[in-house]
Amino acid sequence: MNEINHENNLISVIIPVYNAEKYLEECLKSIQYQTYNNIEVIMVNDGSKDNSGSICQKYVEIDSRFRYFEKEKWWSIFGEKLRIG
Repeated sequence: MNEINHENNLISVIIPVYNAEKYLEECLKSIQYQTYNNIEVIMVNDGSKDNSGSICQKYVEIDSRFRYFEKEKWWSIFGEKLRIG
């Protein structure tokens, strides 16, 4: 039987962001320092009123694996596509 090599699989981490500045930096640092490097981190800001967007943008600038989007109520669209919302 052939074994599957999981070492090169891309892992996508989707982080919903809403007024999370208090915990966001710790979360993103934790992901950034994982030993598995083949990841993409997709941060989606749902209209935060705090400094969350600036924190996300900082990680985009320092780590090419991080991507940042601003989209209000994205979770409802996502839920509808999966029929869970």
